[in-house]
Amino acid sequence: MKLIVKDENNFKRLKEEKYTKELDIQNLIYNNPDIIPIEEISEDLKVLKVIREFGIPGAGSSDLIGIDNNANIYIIECKLAYNPEIKREVIGQILEYSSFVWKMQFSEFEHRFIQREGKSILDMFSEEITDLESQQEFIEKIKNNLEKGIFKLLIVVDKLNDTLKRNIEYINYITSENVQIIGLEIVYFKDKNSEYFVPNIFGFKSKSVTSNRKIWNEEMFANETSNLPIEKKNIVQDLLNFIKVNASLYKWGTGIEVGSLTYRIRYIDNDVTLFSIYTDGKISFSFGEIGYKMGKDNLDHFLDMLKNNISTFSKINKSQYFGKKYPQFDLIK
Repeated sequence: MKLIVKDENNFKRLKEEKYTKELDIQNLIYNNPDIIPIEEISEDLKVLKVIREFGIPGAGSSDLIGIDNNANIYIIECKLAYNPEIKREVIGQILEYSSFVWKMQFSEFEHRFIQREGKSILDMFSEEITDLESQQEFIEKIKNNLEKGIFKLLIVVDKLNDTLKRNIEYINYITSENVQIIGLEIVYFKDKNSEYFVPNIFGFKSKSVTSNRKIWNEEMFANETSNLPIEKKNIVQDLLNFIKVNASLYKWGTGIEVGSLTYRIRYIDNDVTLFSIYTDGKISFSFGEIGYKMGKDNLDHFLDMLKNNISTFSKINKSQYFGKKYPQFDLIK
């Protein structure tokens, strides 16, 4: 491959350079995840966050693990063309990593991010995913992808050879729609003052993964909570009635396993989530969103309103949840 660059009024041809080691590619992606053209996979994909050396019990460490703004999970391996593993072994290697990440508990999965980056997954996406409902759906989708093994397997190389291309095409042809193997060739050029990286994606084809998401409603919510202990079920019903009467607007969730109803109000020009109740008998408060959109003084007003209207909340102590943006707890302790 050649690259023609125009410098002022002159054109110059750059010669393709070689990476010295596979760690160079790994570092390139870790420091510049935007180099992966995820927008070519789907136009609604905007941001990819990655961590390196993701430890996988029983299988070693994947070079990189990534998550995009739609909660897709990427398992990423980097190889150079001279490495004999690039033709065959890398396929088996990345599938092995996937099999060990499959069914990993979310807490264990996220622990790797905290270990490597000092941040939770939501903290890493704090600029992209800001409201409570979106955060809850984002985490639930990650959990679902882990449980069902829905991964994007990305093999990053300096040069895609014909054998690897054919292997990728064949694996994508015969495997479940849950798994996509993608080849990414990043060609490297440089001149005296600059470096140039040209990413070329290969093997991706749009696959429609069947979604089990649903929009909950009052009847579904009542059916799901019918098996809760009577005291907890009564509290849920009281909260349900309170939300329907008092909320400026409320929204049913789209959870796969657990249904939710969210109490929202209109404040100036913002829709603000106050709290959500769930079919498993839990509740979460949006202290973070209230403070950000309405000001911290309104948090006290909000808690007083709950205490005065619903006996369940009479013992709520704000200091108990200080520093927690979206605390969640069981309705009966």
